[in-house]
Amino acid sequence: MRDHRGIQALAIGTCAISVVIASWALDWIDAPPRPSGTLHQQIGQALAQEALAHAGLGGRVVVFARDTSEFEQPATDMALRSFTTEMQKAGHPVTDLRLVAEDPLRPIHVPEGDLFDVLRKSSKGDVVVSLMGPVLLAEDQRLALGTPKAAVIAFCPGSSAEVLDPAQLASMGLLHGGVLALQASNDPKQSAKTPDRFEALYRRMDSKALLQKPKTQGRP
Repeated sequence: MRDHRGIQALAIGTCAISVVIASWALDWIDAPPRPSGTLHQQIGQALAQEALAHAGLGGRVVVFARDTSEFEQPATDMALRSFTTEMQKAGHPVTDLRLVAEDPLRPIHVPEGDLFDVLRKSSKGDVVVSLMGPVLLAEDQRLALGTPKAAVIAFCPGSSAEVLDPAQLASMGLLHGGVLALQASNDPKQSAKTPDRFEALYRRMDSKALLQKPKTQGRP
């Protein structure tokens, strides 16, 4: 009888330990990886450098970014905070921050109507910055607008960079610089070795770089 109770206690203890270990494993697997603060800080700094290169004296700085108040996006918050800090230091603070509420499961984009309104009212020396990918307008909007007076700077991550034609957007006056994700390598081994560094994942675009074909490089 004692042996039976001992075996039963041992079994219960083993199950308890197994549950704890399983719980730790699930927490580890389910927990989303924390974004690199340094990487996203560098993204914000690179965007600020491009914005400052086009900002005129007294020019307005309008920023479109995803609203993260309902759905947390730490990477977006880090990049935006870094950008606004750099602009403030340089004496060109953000004058109009437009937070766009969107379903986090859908591709992000700047609303065409809002973008058209901002560009229509812009003046030479103004800068419009998108942390939501390249900006686009409908054909009738582009015809009505003509060549925008403001410079447009964009952060183009992931899939948006893969379908992006910088030269075409530049010719329409919808891209003057920004940060573009490098194309992923077709070699899975190379992609797995890609370090979590800005220069390994992105490139800063200036006016000259817009006309260059993006390089293929290992990107996860």
